[in-house]
Amino acid sequence: MNEIDFYIADIENPLEREALENLRAMLHEFLPGAVECISYGIPTLKVNGKWIAGFAKFKNHLSFFPFSGSVFEYFPDEMKEWKHTKSSLHFTVEKPIPKGFLEKMIQKRLEQ
Repeated sequence: MNEIDFYIADIENPLEREALENLRAMLHEFLPGAVECISYGIPTLKVNGKWIAGFAKFKNHLSFFPFSGSVFEYFPDEMKEWKHTKSSLHFTVEKPIPKGFLEKMIQKRLEQ
């Protein structure tokens, strides 16, 4: 097991674990060859040494981090559907990030 496996295994709620595993799998689908690590205390995927995506579990939500606050600016209509900060999109087990939207955010991040 690597650091991210341990991070996810430590999450008590099985539905939240599954949601993060699903997100992780989609990120790997969109970022083949990405390197996993823990950065700033959260699971992170890097491409060519650059942080591209991260995710984390918090008390009341799960978060996706594109490691670029400007990514969200490209999707004003989609972002209306989500609670978010400048740097993270909050989601829940009941409302995961749709695969197509995640793919668009990753593509935009790779363009930067």
